[in-house]
Amino acid sequence: MFRIKLLCGVAIVALLGDCVGRNIDTLRGATGTGSPFTQALTEQYKSLTVFEADQMYDRRDAGTFARKGLAAAEGKAVAPEWIEAHEPPGRQDRGTEPGARTLAGSAGRRGR
Repeated sequence: MFRIKLLCGVAIVALLGDCVGRNIDTLRGATGTGSPFTQALTEQYKSLTVFEADQMYDRRDAGTFARKGLAAAEGKAVAPEWIEAHEPPGRQDRGTEPGARTLAGSAGRRGR
């Protein structure tokens, strides 16, 4: 029973990995359509996808950006990407604490 579950898990991972690779390869050859904005967005997602896949070896993020780039290439509206979604666990809030301290420190000086 364990072997069957293991084989099913390996097969699912292999299939999903192949889909991500196809999206990345498809975006490499895609050109944007629609407005100048969506054309530029396609090119930006393409460069980000290639960077993540080829230089950072981050297939997960490359796949995410490839899907968004392909949607932009079709002229569809694409929602903005939140950077915090791509931070390692436990590091999503790293920029808020110094900013909060700065604001708290300056708040006490306003009355002077």
